[in-house]
Amino acid sequence: MRHATSFFQIFDEAKQLALARALAGLLDPRPGSVIFGWHLRTPEKGAFKWPATPGSGSDGWTMSCHFAESWRARWEREVFMGIPVKVEAREEVLPTPPDIKLEGAIRLVWSVTRM
Repeated sequence: MRHATSFFQIFDEAKQLALARALAGLLDPRPGSVIFGWHLRTPEKGAFKWPATPGSGSDGWTMSCHFAESWRARWEREVFMGIPVKVEAREEVLPTPPDIKLEGAIRLVWSVTRM
């Protein structure tokens, strides 16, 4: 079992795909092998501007995010390309520290299981 939490969004689309393919290579080819994690979800696939932490001297940063359907398509069509996998994704409200103003942030909790 492998776990990948909250780092896909720090890469652009091309690097995300390369990372997903590399992680897929870690999975045992036997049915039931699973990789899972979570990342920030946006209503549409694309960039999300994360606000700066007060006092950090930064403007924040931009992340490349997915929503459930684009995440499933990535793993099924672009990573495993026809190899049977079950991709699950569910949304959760992202708890944020009180000093960060981030309304409506959702995380996408996901898993990819070899069939």
